[in-house]
Amino acid sequence: MALGIIFGYVYLLFTTFPEVFGSVYGWSEGLIGLSYLGCGIGFMVGAGIVGKTNDSIVLRLTKKNGGVRKPEYRMSVMMWFTPLIAIGMFWYGWSAKAATHWIVPILGTVPIGIGMMGFFLPSFIYVIEAFGFYSASAIASLYVRCLTPLTQGRSFDPCSALSFLLQDLPCIKISDLDGVILFSDLFRSS
Repeated sequence: MALGIIFGYVYLLFTTFPEVFGSVYGWSEGLIGLSYLGCGIGFMVGAGIVGKTNDSIVLRLTKKNGGVRKPEYRMSVMMWFTPLIAIGMFWYGWSAKAATHWIVPILGTVPIGIGMMGFFLPSFIYVIEAFGFYSASAIASLYVRCLTPLTQGRSFDPCSALSFLLQDLPCIKISDLDGVILFSDLFRSS
């Protein structure tokens, strides 16, 4: 569920770029495409950080657990990256609402990109390790679940929609991940 919520937040964020950078900053359609660079840079940085840290964290947790490796260890890195999505959303929303210099909201999307990679990559790697032979079906079901928040229409103001959506972001908290990690053996055995 958290995957679909995060995906929905970012999808709604991307739909605000043309309106914010076109209306507030007066950019042409060609320039509006450049506003996605902040997220793109965040995606690259986030993928690099997750690639460097995720395996070492899993190995450390495996060693701590007496050499028993669990797929849930992949998800422990998510608790450090998920708050970056909220930080970036607030940064982007407030700076765009205040019509600050155009670089400020774009820089606000960099933490969103880093947070997304820190959330999505461990999630998908977890599913691949947890479901083994059936991982392709499990990944496909995740994509279908991610698309369900996108069924709502586009009748909203971007700034108010982002602030409304951010009310639920703290619900994706560390205790949710702890529940998955603690009870995952029970779920897989049944």
